[in-house]
Amino acid sequence: MALLEVSNVTKRFGDGFSLKRVSLSAERGDIVCLLGPSGCGKTTLLRLIAGLESPDDGTITFDGRDLDRVPSRDRGFGLMFQDLALFPHMDVSGNVSFGLRMQRRAQEEVSARVNTLLRLVGLEDFRQRKIHELSGGERQRVALARSLAGEPRLLMLDEPLGALDRALRETLQAQVRAILKALGQTAIYVTHDRDEAYAMADTMVIMEGGEVVQAGTPEELYNAPRSEMVARSMGIRNVLRGQRAGEDEHATHLLTEVGLVAGVLQGGDLRPAGDALAFVDERRIEVGARTQASASATQRVTLVDGTVESRRFHSGELEVVVRAGTGRLTCVTKPTDDVPAAGDEVTVAIPFDAVRIVAAEREGITSAADALG
Repeated sequence: MALLEVSNVTKRFGDGFSLKRVSLSAERGDIVCLLGPSGCGKTTLLRLIAGLESPDDGTITFDGRDLDRVPSRDRGFGLMFQDLALFPHMDVSGNVSFGLRMQRRAQEEVSARVNTLLRLVGLEDFRQRKIHELSGGERQRVALARSLAGEPRLLMLDEPLGALDRALRETLQAQVRAILKALGQTAIYVTHDRDEAYAMADTMVIMEGGEVVQAGTPEELYNAPRSEMVARSMGIRNVLRGQRAGEDEHATHLLTEVGLVAGVLQGGDLRPAGDALAFVDERRIEVGARTQASASATQRVTLVDGTVESRRFHSGELEVVVRAGTGRLTCVTKPTDDVPAAGDEVTVAIPFDAVRIVAAEREGITSAADALG
């Protein structure tokens, strides 16, 4: 049994649902990231686990114990929120030690714990500084140290880095993960930022509309998303919807919104004319003038004609978006003189092994006509 088990939890607010039969688990020492857009139920789920709200249905157990009648204060869980809620009239040491002093711990124990945590978060020389004298990143680390002071059995972090600029956020992501791992701390981490979830998670739980859409390791979700929503959440740019249109010795063929595409079928069976999703690696496809692309074509490459809609330089690469059929394909390539410009008619060459195909959970696709728009 996992350390934390959330089983078929439902929470209603008024006539609507916030959570509908949500289930997830966390192993000891794991960092589980809840990823999804605002309003999908991430914070509500966190509050239910913390005991700040009660579920209408379902169970939450921790270390084999049902938490239904356990008050929040007796669960031994820690919380860290985006607003931090640090005490401005206290110095760093006072903020970190506050919870321990409220528990009437011995002064020697409090001092030793504060020293350990400040050293762990790299603030041992800041103990007497006031909160207003700290940078944003330093305040985040004080808040983390305070949330860890009581040695929580489970630490819950709700968008803890959301107020910081991207560069600082990326630096702190690595630091926070390293600290949690060094302590063997089990944690639930809420974010709407995909890159942050990638940086933090052992397990990712994708949520939408109050439900868990898919859960697994970052690699599992990236390699085998079960829906377009999950694929987009994982940063896959080229997601094509369609229906099976046959196969050959090399690949499965799909009729999609950009035309006929061939790829490698992954994970399970796909019935004839079955709904499917194709994920096309944007760095493996080539965009060129139609005659050039056609001349290099082989039986293992799908050719799709289209028009360059836009191109954008970003971080040393060119992102070229091609309008084809009723859909779009994105190609990411190194900037060279022969990269087509906006408005150019092109052919996109797609190697079959750059396309992953999975059976689709139904998302309004009822026919090939629907897939083609």
